[in-house]
Amino acid sequence: MGRTQRIWLIIAAALIAVAIGYVSAPFLAFRAIAAGADAEDQAVLARLVDFPAVRASLKVQLEEAQAGTTAPAPSILQDPIGAITGMIRPIAPPPPATDSYLTPAGLAALTRGFAPGGFSAAVSEQPAPIPRLAYWDFSRVRLAAVRPDTETRTLFTFERRGPFKWVLVQVRLPPGERAPAPPTPR
Repeated sequence: MGRTQRIWLIIAAALIAVAIGYVSAPFLAFRAIAAGADAEDQAVLARLVDFPAVRASLKVQLEEAQAGTTAPAPSILQDPIGAITGMIRPIAPPPPATDSYLTPAGLAALTRGFAPGGFSAAVSEQPAPIPRLAYWDFSRVRLAAVRPDTETRTLFTFERRGPFKWVLVQVRLPPGERAPAPPTPR
């Protein structure tokens, strides 16, 4: 084998290695988020998750779900006490609790396709499943974590922030999926 052939072989091998690294980077980022959430490693999660962007995407979804569950105000003739209480309460509903989704336990549940607090300890012992590719673009990748029992998909959108660095910027919940409401103080 001549010197020129070796150089071309090295260049081809380097290009193949770069292509494999580029294609596998979002999947590795997903696995790193799942492992970091399981280990409660805040440093890993801070490096791989754009928390303000994910919080904003979850807030919109939870507000839409909350708007569909709001009951109409009671009539003053049918329920005078309820109507007066409704007038005293703030007009805007409280903001949705996105923080339960962004804790390590919440992210661990999401990587398995569940809402925070919606999966058992037996499921948490198993590693997060390999995500399915839902969309690929030069700067965005959408991966789907499929819930094993219902086949519903939680979509994770990663954005490229460097040649091989992908950051989670959005989580799209399955329709009707919400975290359990936080307990009300008594």
